Amino acid sequence: LAADSTMEGLERAQRGVARYVVEVAGNEVETVLRRLPGVSDVQGEKEDSRERFTIDSQGEDDLRPLLFKAAKDQGWELWELRREQATLEQLFRDLTADKQSEDPAESEDEQPTESPGEQPAESGDDQ
Repeated sequence: LAADSTMEGLERAQRGVARYVVEVAGNEVETVLRRLPGVSDVQGEKEDSRERFTIDSQGEDDLRPLLFKAAKDQGWELWELRREQATLEQLFRDLTADKQSEDPAESEDEQPTESPGEQPAESGDDQ
């Protein structure tokens, strides 16, 4: 895999995938977040009386206004709402993960092959 570009070029190549972080206190948060248009994945963790969610989306639309509206409509207490910028490490992981999913034959374990004329090793005792 060769990725020969600037950080901005790599980000443009990965466009269409955005990640958001939301920290809220409220009810039914994960269920509501999963139902929002454009949301492709939601991962949450409990922090005291609040929950922090990482939300992945597909598409060019910024979900922050939609996330804020959901918090307001649901009566959630909103502690944090931000869009994460991709780091070079995240871009590398995404690019290499895409490469592995494109060519599953490369990720399979290769079985050792015998050279022509070679006899396979025998097992057992020949005494």
